[in-house]
Amino acid sequence: MSPAEMQQRLEEISRYRGIAYGRVHDLFESENKFGLEIASRYHGYLALSDAFKSFFLETTELLNSTIRPRVTTPLSEFHAI
Repeated sequence: MSPAEMQQRLEEISRYRGIAYGRVHDLFESENKFGLEIASRYHGYLALSDAFKSFFLETTELLNSTIRPRVTTPLSEFHAI
């Protein structure tokens, strides 16, 4: 699968209300309404946010390097690495 095909698939499976990555746009709008400036005043906001991002990236890396090789049955074309 080429990078362009992968990007197209990601956009197709991430459509929400007809918009690619629509849920993410809702999140951005909510953050803007709340105001990152206000949210960052709370003690630990950035630490919590960065910790979640680190956890997500580490989990994805472990999934691809540890768990994925253990799967012996063929995967659907929609579950490419």
